[in-house]
Amino acid sequence: MAPPTFGIEFITQKEVYFLIAFWVLLSTFCMYLFTQTPVGKMANAVRDNPERAEFVGYSQRWVRYVSFCAAGFFAGVAGALFAINYEILTEQNLNLNMSFQVLLATYIGGVGFFLGPIFGAILFTLLQTVIGLQTDLWALYTGLVFIFMVMFLPAGLTGLFAMHMIPIQLGRVGMLIKPYSKIFLPGLAFVIGIIALIELINHVRHHGEEQFMTLFWVEFDTTSFVPWVLFALMTIVGFYISRIFAKEVAEAWGEATFVEGERR
Repeated sequence: MAPPTFGIEFITQKEVYFLIAFWVLLSTFCMYLFTQTPVGKMANAVRDNPERAEFVGYSQRWVRYVSFCAAGFFAGVAGALFAINYEILTEQNLNLNMSFQVLLATYIGGVGFFLGPIFGAILFTLLQTVIGLQTDLWALYTGLVFIFMVMFLPAGLTGLFAMHMIPIQLGRVGMLIKPYSKIFLPGLAFVIGIIALIELINHVRHHGEEQFMTLFWVEFDTTSFVPWVLFALMTIVGFYISRIFAKEVAEAWGEATFVEGERR
């Protein structure tokens, strides 16, 4: 037990929470200040085009070294807060899996934006906790989200929001509401159908002796063909209709971002 700091021993959950919240906000502010420094701006340049940074007279080796030191400092702060919160550190907290989770959350949120890792960490935590309480396949869904981001949204969630700033600035965001609303329901049906099929297969493989399972707050008989056919049809029909409306979304996006004879 360490001696109290200003009479606070950081034993209760409320004291630990405010301690962590203070250091998280302070560290976030310091990270933002770092991005505004010359070395922080050159770190973005080295990330995007290291050869051009070398040509203008900056050593990419030293820029990356300083960035690595800054990243290590904030990682140390995070590790200290982790130890205070959980009061235990094991090999699982120090292996490559932890580093992979941080990178996974960063890429989901968007590596090109300051708020990207924050949004990615929030989404990753929700997948790990909220969905983790409903199914033991949360890691699979996290991986699917990551693959989807890499294939269709390489800029991440924040990049998706940033893309819509163009039609908003041009006053054409209303052109996207109708095609988005058309593709939403079939896209949702496809997602629900594929998730239901995955859960049904997992239940049969690992809980085959249990005839019934609860899915989306509804109890289904896994020995009956009804839920299998129902969710298979939802998946196929939802995917087919989504592909049809995807063309309309692409055309509407091109019109909403059309500026001076070129499309963005």
